[in-house]
Amino acid sequence: MKPSDSGSHVDGDSRPKTGLHSENLSRETSGNSRVKAKPQYVPFKASKSNVFSNVVINSLFGLGLYYLYRDYQEDKRASAKARGTVTIVHDRASDSQAKGGQVRGSGLLPKMSYKDLSFVTVGFGFLLQLANMAHVSFGKRSPLYRASILSVALYPPFAYYMYSMRDQKVAK
Repeated sequence: MKPSDSGSHVDGDSRPKTGLHSENLSRETSGNSRVKAKPQYVPFKASKSNVFSNVVINSLFGLGLYYLYRDYQEDKRASAKARGTVTIVHDRASDSQAKGGQVRGSGLLPKMSYKDLSFVTVGFGFLLQLANMAHVSFGKRSPLYRASILSVALYPPFAYYMYSMRDQKVAK
């Protein structure tokens, strides 16, 4: 009896393998070696827009990690620089200024440290990931996808408002 007849396939090791994958193996090895098996299950629609959104999401996560690393490097430099000296600071503009870190921002953006930028970019990437998964799983017409798109659209203004309110409280 052949492995393809029994529904199980023995492959070098002594354990029989069953299921759809073993049937595809037996079909591929019999006769024509140019037969290509189609994937049995694809959990998402593979499209250019899905690839693009995954690249954007992973770029945001990578950028967030980079900002976290930069914050760590600045803390390390500031602690090495401050060893042996005592600095008394009465008016702290923000946590990053007290550590000697550089503060990002201009009139358009609130003053943000690398730690703050990391939080914002990773949070935005997380919301985009949720929206992408809702789109892939439930489609464009689902209320879950629409709610996640709304959260993605509202996150940048909310983050701006949150950090500008923090800067106003620090300024007082």
